[in-house]
Amino acid sequence: MENLKLSAKIFRQADAVAREMWWVAANDRKPISQSPFGRIYRALMKEIGKPLPKGLSFKCDSYKIKNLANVERPLKVEIYEACNPKKNLLIATWTLDVENHLQVDFYPTNLANDLGLISALMNKKINCDLRFLGSQLKTMKCQNWAQDRSKTEVIELSTFNYTADKDDILEIKGVVLEDLNPKSKIEVKVPMTGKIIVIEKEIEEKNLKLDEPKKPTSEAGLPDPEYIPHNKLENQEPKGEPSVR
Repeated sequence: MENLKLSAKIFRQADAVAREMWWVAANDRKPISQSPFGRIYRALMKEIGKPLPKGLSFKCDSYKIKNLANVERPLKVEIYEACNPKKNLLIATWTLDVENHLQVDFYPTNLANDLGLISALMNKKINCDLRFLGSQLKTMKCQNWAQDRSKTEVIELSTFNYTADKDDILEIKGVVLEDLNPKSKIEVKVPMTGKIIVIEKEIEEKNLKLDEPKKPTSEAGLPDPEYIPHNKLENQEPKGEPSVR
C-alpha cells in the first residue's frame, strides 16, 4: 500500500508536467488529472480509498489494477479501464523498482479521451522514464508522445524532457502533423524563471521533398510532420518568435 501511495504522488506531479507541456505546446490548459498520468493517479487514489476532485468528464472513470509481482519492489502493475464488464481496456503498465525509478508504458489506442482520436489510431506505445527523490519527481523523459491539437492536427514529440533542477526545466521538440503529413516544427523551453519560449516554424515544401524517393529520369534528363515543482508559471504566457498557431 505504501508503494501505491508513493507512486500516486509521483504520478500526480507527472500529470502536472504533462498538462504544462500541453499548455505551452498547444495553448490549451487541461484541468487537473486530465492526462494519461492523471488517469493512473485517479486509479491509484481509488485503489487506496482516497477522495478525488470532482468535475472531470471522462467517458470512463472506473479502473482495475492488477499487480503482476509478488514482492513490494520491483512493483509491476497493469491498469485497465473497467466500465465494460465484458472487456477491460489496458491503458498503462508501470514498474516501480528499488532505486527510486518508475517506468510507465501508455497504450494510446485505449486513451482516445486523453490523447485524441488520431493519436489513438496512430497507436504508438508511449514510454516514460521517471526518477524521483523521496516523493519529489526529479526527471521525466517520454518517447513517442503524440497528442491531437485539433480534429486534423497531431503534435508528435521527438523530445519531451522535464528536469526539476535544471535552468530549462521543461524542453520539448517535435513536429505538427496535419492529416498525418508534416506541417511545422515546434520547440518549447520552459525556464526556471523568465519567459516561456514557444517556436513553431512551417516546414518548407522543398524540405519535405528531400526525403522523397528520387523519380526515374528519362534520357533527356527530365524527372518522370498544476504544478511543476519550483517554477512559477501560473501568470506567464507562452512567448516566442516566430510562433504560428
